[in-house]
Amino acid sequence: QGDVQAASDVLEENIAEAPEHMASYELLSRLRQQSGDLGAALHVLERAQAVAPGTMARVRHLGDLALQAGRPEVAEQVLGEALQRHRFSPVREAADYARLAQSMTRQNKAKQALAPLVQAKREFRDEHSELLLSAHEVIALQGAGETNKAEQLMKGLIERAQHVMPGDTAMAIAEACYLTGHEQAGEKMLAHAVQNAPEDQRVHGQARAVLRAAGKSDEHGDALIETN
Repeated sequence: QGDVQAASDVLEENIAEAPEHMASYELLSRLRQQSGDLGAALHVLERAQAVAPGTMARVRHLGDLALQAGRPEVAEQVLGEALQRHRFSPVREAADYARLAQSMTRQNKAKQALAPLVQAKREFRDEHSELLLSAHEVIALQGAGETNKAEQLMKGLIERAQHVMPGDTAMAIAEACYLTGHEQAGEKMLAHAVQNAPEDQRVHGQARAVLRAAGKSDEHGDALIETN
């Protein structure tokens, strides 16, 4: 703990002396995240973003942290601005649109969340991207009250989910499962993800965020992580 604090102090000094040095912010944010303080980790990246618009890698990290920390409005702003800025660039990924849609559904803007997903589905047609985007489409449709459409799309996803490796796509499918009443399948996918990354704070944060979105308590998330 002392070493982490000492390293944090040095990085804060580096930032004070050279605020344009982005690597210091990113390292400090990761230290804060590893210590379990997602709010502080997010604040560090927001400070960096205020100094200079980030690369897509930093924007993705910031958006991910904002979603885990319960600040979806921050994720929507930074991801929306970045995708607009890079709208003709190959640096964009299907996951960027998925995170943008996720940030909107977490703010009860499910109908608006469908637009970036429709756009992304036209551009990213590989199977992995299609699975990820379809899972978020189910979540958005369910949130928008289009339960029949959500369930129809969900049927195909559950069959294909058996072959999905732990990661962002598995997390999205797990959330879709919970929201459409397939809780057992969702719990199994989350448990598998945690088992494959028992020390990964990012995975733990994602699992807790999925459970919160499904209306589960933080205690439920703690129990799932501790038992896996």
